[in-house]
Amino acid sequence: MRSRWWQAEFEKTVRPGDRIVLGPDRSPDLAALHLGALACGAVVVPLNPSLSPPEQSALIESAAPALIVTGSVANNQGTSESAHRIPPSTALLLFTSGTTGKPKSVPLTHDNLLANLAALSDLWQRSEHDRVLHMLPAHHFHGLVLALYGSLLAGSSVVMMPRFDARGALDAIA
Repeated sequence: MRSRWWQAEFEKTVRPGDRIVLGPDRSPDLAALHLGALACGAVVVPLNPSLSPPEQSALIESAAPALIVTGSVANNQGTSESAHRIPPSTALLLFTSGTTGKPKSVPLTHDNLLANLAALSDLWQRSEHDRVLHMLPAHHFHGLVLALYGSLLAGSSVVMMPRFDARGALDAIA
């Protein structure tokens, strides 16, 4: 599985608690990247594709990542020693939209993610027989955690579309 490969690659470069910025991408590789990073104990920082380049730079600077992965290119931005460390129990570092000022980082722990996923698993009762059409932003909690992680945890298949497209959505579910 690709996530195991990414886990092995990340373990060569990062340590538990290091932050990895994952670039804007809604593809099957996104799931593998996220799962690989989480499995090695890294903190995932999803990058919002609608931000301007200066805003993305500010977010990256604020996150102080040990590694940045965008598309198929990995760019080491410093070493693990120079990256700002946060507790290893943190799984994700999401950013607010910044409607009242600059975007603020919001750390989410592994326990928080698992509690949310367990509650929704009981409520939504997805299974390996379900197929989820995913067109949500993967840098938001709902698109990343509930739609992607929750579906994969339930064993559901996920069809990821790069952006909302009504015709494409109808074709995907036909």
